[in-house]
Amino acid sequence: MNFDEILNSIDEKLGEETFGMISDDIANLMGYNEALNNDIKAKDEKIEKLTKKNDMLIEANGNLLQKVSAGIEEKKTEEKEEPKKKIDLRAAFDKNGNFIK
Repeated sequence: MNFDEILNSIDEKLGEETFGMISDDIANLMGYNEALNNDIKAKDEKIEKLTKKNDMLIEANGNLLQKVSAGIEEKKTEEKEEPKKKIDLRAAFDKNGNFIK
């Protein structure tokens, strides 16, 4: 049933005189319903916008996490590639041949 059919049904059940008394109230309800529909539409648009923004932020965070983890791995590989320092036995003894503590 659409809105006009509902109004016609109320008019038939109540009669024209009674329907005329409540027609102002029905008009107020119609205005209130229209305002609610506009609010719902605005909130739906805002939800859609925020959902798109959230998806974009999740993707950006994922990309950043990939770059951060890749940076850590590069540092680890750099540390492994450093040549080890050789121990010089002459530096461990003084000029008299005594071990330096």
